[in-house]
Amino acid sequence: MSSPPPYPPQPVWDPNQPQPKKKRSTLKIVIIAIVAVVVLCGGAIGTGIYFIVRAVDDATQPMRDAATGYLDDLKARNYETAYGRLCQRTRGHFSQAEFVSAVSARPVSDYTVTGFNVANRNGLVDGNVTVRWTETDGTSVTHIIPMVQEGDTWRVCGDPD
Repeated sequence: MSSPPPYPPQPVWDPNQPQPKKKRSTLKIVIIAIVAVVVLCGGAIGTGIYFIVRAVDDATQPMRDAATGYLDDLKARNYETAYGRLCQRTRGHFSQAEFVSAVSARPVSDYTVTGFNVANRNGLVDGNVTVRWTETDGTSVTHIIPMVQEGDTWRVCGDPD
């Protein structure tokens, strides 16, 4: 009697039989995970940038409003009101009559705010507003208007000319 073969019989390979497809599910999962991480990080970065820009805009808006109010007063030739927007130091150096004389000599017909900067140094909050204005004679001039925060109010603080 013959004994059974020590190994089970091996299947015969059929060259016409298609090769089994390799499973790539692990690769797909890794790719999907990487894409998800990139999308989430991009969203978080975008959200962070949005809130930073918004915080800067919120911090500078009162200063820009004060500067444009001052410039609107100059443009409308409301010099007394513009004088009231000056800081205490500037009002101490220039009387209202001196201020009116200086700014009325070069009346503003139009302006564009082209930049701004706010700084907090040792608790003193100040900044600059860069403005390109056109005088009534057609001359266009760039001015940097220094601004300081006195209490909760932003004021123009510099020479009126």
